[in-house]
Amino acid sequence: MVGQLARLSAWSSVLVCCLACASNPVHTPYVPGSVSVAAGNRAGATANPISDAAQRLDASVPAELPQVADARVAAADASLVTMDAAREGGALLDAGAPRSPDAASAMVDAAQLPSSRSLVCPAVAAYSSPLPSNTQATLIKGGFGFLEGPVWVAAQGTLLFSDLDFATSNDPLGPSVKLRRFRPPQTFDVLVVNSGSNGLALANDGRVLAASHDVQSLSLFDPATGQREVLDVRYQGKHFNSPNDVAVRADGTVYFTDPDWQLGTRSSETGIRGVYRVEPNGNVSLIDGSLDQPNGVALSPDERTLYVGSHANDVVAYALAPDGSAGTRTRFASTGLSDGLSVDCAGNLYVSAATVQVFDPRGHKLGDIQVAEDPKNVAFGGPKQTTLYITAGAGLYAIELNVPGRCY
Repeated sequence: MVGQLARLSAWSSVLVCCLACASNPVHTPYVPGSVSVAAGNRAGATANPISDAAQRLDASVPAELPQVADARVAAADASLVTMDAAREGGALLDAGAPRSPDAASAMVDAAQLPSSRSLVCPAVAAYSSPLPSNTQATLIKGGFGFLEGPVWVAAQGTLLFSDLDFATSNDPLGPSVKLRRFRPPQTFDVLVVNSGSNGLALANDGRVLAASHDVQSLSLFDPATGQREVLDVRYQGKHFNSPNDVAVRADGTVYFTDPDWQLGTRSSETGIRGVYRVEPNGNVSLIDGSLDQPNGVALSPDERTLYVGSHANDVVAYALAPDGSAGTRTRFASTGLSDGLSVDCAGNLYVSAATVQVFDPRGHKLGDIQVAEDPKNVAFGGPKQTTLYITAGAGLYAIELNVPGRCY
C-alpha cells in the first residue's frame, strides 16, 4: 500500500550501525488490494509527496490460486502471536494490533527522520590484511535447521538469524522459519516463531528489514519484541517469488534478490528471477532478470558498487549512480555457486561458497575462511564489528578478523 511505501522510504533513509533510534512500531498486515490508491486521494490522508507515489495493487487474485491469497494474509497474522503463546525457546513476541489499510496514511514523513546515517566504518587511513593466521571458524552452536540471513543489532548486542525448516518446503507459503536471536556468549532464544524470513538487514529506526518468502515481499521486525510490519512492495503489480537477501543504501534505496526457491505451492507471478531496486519514493525497478537464481547481495563501503551472488559461477558487480540506479553488470570474481555476501570497511568482499572466500576490492582473492559445514551467509558484528558470524547448515559459527565490517 502507498502508506507502507512511504514508510519504506522513511525507515530506509538512514542506516544505524552503532545506535538505534527509538520507535513505536505497528503491524500492518498484508491485505490483497482491489484498487489503485494514492495517499492523497484517501479521505483523511495526510499530504506527503512520498505517499503520493502510488503503488498499484492487484485488481484480483488469480482464480487458480485463491487459497494463496488467504494463506498470505494468514501468514502475516500468524507471525503475531501473544507472548504467552510464543514461549518456544524463550520466544519474546509482541502481538500488536492489526490495522486497516487506511491506517497506513498516518505513517511518518521521511522528512521527519534524520537525513544522514550513523558511523558505519571508522576513519582509518589504511587497513591491514583482514585474515588472521588461523582461518578456521569456531562453532558457537549447532543442531538448528537450515540457518540463513544473519544481522547484528548493535543497540542490543544481539545477532538475529533465520532458521528455515525445509521439511515444510511444500507448504503453501514455502518453508516455515523461526527468527532466532543470539546474545553472546551463549544465550539463544526464538524472537518470532513464524517469521517467513530469509536475508536480514538494518532499518534506520532500529528495526530489521527481512526478505520474506511467506508474503513474497519485504517485512520489518522489531528486534526487541518481534512485532512485524509487512510491506506491500510489488513489481508491475505482481508479487515477487521468494525474496532472498536484501541490502539498504544510506539514501534509502533498497536492493534485494528474488529467486524462486521458496514458492511453496504458488506459481511465479513475475516469471522473473531478478535483482530489484526500490527507490526512496517507492518505485520498483528490475536491475537484472538474467542471473541464475540470484542470491546474496551486498554494497561496497562507499555504496558505489552492488555485489550479487547467484547459482552461476561468478559474483557480479554493478556500478551504482548517485541516484542508486545500476549500470552494466561486470564479473567481479569466480567463486562457484555462491550464497550470502558481506563487506568489510576496507572494501573486501566475503562470499559464502563452499568456504567463505575473501576478495579485495579489485577481485583478487585473499584467502578462505574454513567452516565445518557449508556456509550460507555471513555478517559482521560484535563490540568492535570485527566478528564475522557465519550461518552454515545447522550451525552458527564465528571468527575474529583484523578489519571491522560494514554494518547494514
